Amino acid sequence: MMAAGKPLQVIDVRPRASYERGPEIAEGVKWRDPEQLQQWIGELSKSAPVVVYCPTASTQASTRAI
Repeated sequence: MMAAGKPLQVIDVRPRASYERGPEIAEGVKWRDPEQLQQWIGELSKSAPVVVYCPTASTQASTRAI
């Protein structure tokens, strides 16, 4: 995904059950398990902005560290 010519990292952090009901939200969006945040957060590039998709309140609290 790109914004103004710059790459974006778009991460879907919906709970696993929500993701499994509708896995595709947009091209290029990667799902990451919010329960495993500490295991995957280091994989994010520090040179590209991160957009986090999390429509539920329970997920928002666990991903504020991003």
